[in-house]
Amino acid sequence: MSFVTGITINCNSERGNGGGIFRPVQVDAKHPIYQHGIIAPVSNLVDLPLLVYKHPLKATRDMALQNEIAQVLMVGKDGKTTTE
Repeated sequence: MSFVTGITINCNSERGNGGGIFRPVQVDAKHPIYQHGIIAPVSNLVDLPLLVYKHPLKATRDMALQNEIAQVLMVGKDGKTTTE
């Protein structure tokens, strides 16, 4: 099975526990990103499409699981955030 290298943008909790901002991960062909991922709108503005996958898929109010860094990638030209 082949893999590509992806990047996890750690949530607030992981960053607060010393996990750093980014973490490289190996993504195989069966990873949910290929079924549930979307192209980050801001990445299209620079002609470098980035496939983004939110985990968990459902929104959460738990501030420890929030990820403002990843949210910025989901802002379109109109300034609105895309969630789907």
